[in-house]
Amino acid sequence: MKCQQAQTIIIETTRDKLPGPVAAHLETCEACRSFAVALKRAGDVVPRVEPPSVLDQRILRTARMRQGQAAKDARNAAFHAFHARHSWLAAAAVILAVFTAVLWTVMINSPTVPENGKLTAWQDVTMEEEMMLIAAELEMLDLNGTVTASTD
Repeated sequence: MKCQQAQTIIIETTRDKLPGPVAAHLETCEACRSFAVALKRAGDVVPRVEPPSVLDQRILRTARMRQGQAAKDARNAAFHAFHARHSWLAAAAVILAVFTAVLWTVMINSPTVPENGKLTAWQDVTMEEEMMLIAAELEMLDLNGTVTASTD
């Protein structure tokens, strides 16, 4: 074992009993043995400080608050990512609705007879029916302009 490794383990070990390889190294290395003795004396001189009894509670409370905040941030990020990905669907729906409304308005307000004067078969039948109704109404009128009784 190298001296640097042994000294690191000596510093990190808080108990009096050192691991086997470190103890074996201390038996053969005067520098590391002196280091361990000096560190033990310094530990004996410096009073041991105990953390406050509420420290664990404070640490746990802070960890829970941070965990809660992290979960909240994750939910917000997921919410915004979902809406960012699907906002184009809302835009497409609006465009489709506007297009449908415009097309419907144009179709309702279009004249019965097309500009070329040619009617489709269903338009032709409809026009004939309308003409027959108009003729029937005209027959109800007498030549003097008076209205006869209607049989609706």
